[in-house]
Amino acid sequence: MLKDLFWYFQCRFVRKHQHHIIRTKLKPGWHDTDERILHACMSLLVEFVEKESSEKLNDSDEYKTMMEIYDWWVEERNNDLINLEYLYAQLPSREKIIASRDNNNTNKTIIYMFGERTPEEQEVIDQIHKLEQKIEDDENKMLMRLMSIRTWLWT
Repeated sequence: MLKDLFWYFQCRFVRKHQHHIIRTKLKPGWHDTDERILHACMSLLVEFVEKESSEKLNDSDEYKTMMEIYDWWVEERNNDLINLEYLYAQLPSREKIIASRDNNNTNKTIIYMFGERTPEEQEVIDQIHKLEQKIEDDENKMLMRLMSIRTWLWT
């Protein structure tokens, strides 16, 4: 009974024992469910790779898949996001694009509402749309790959 009480408080108030809480690196504020799912799953993968996994298993296909997803999340995806910010900065006014990555191509519709564009602006807008689509496709692909190895992620 006393031991149960001890662990009750440990798991609720001592951060290192709060294994039931997923700590993402999302900034405070509203985030849509699809974004929270992505960040929660990838945060768990990062935690597993950095704290629990063992390199002695590195001959398995699952380990290789895990490390490919991990490398994509910590390196390639971040580079894509930096490139996207760079492209946004190329536009004369960032207010011309209201960030929204839905399946109805809302960005393009909102951009058209703000009037005439130069050919250079249109080129940047096209690059933005292409990179946003690449990021979204990569996120979906990597989440599916992660789900395919999820039963392997235990120690």
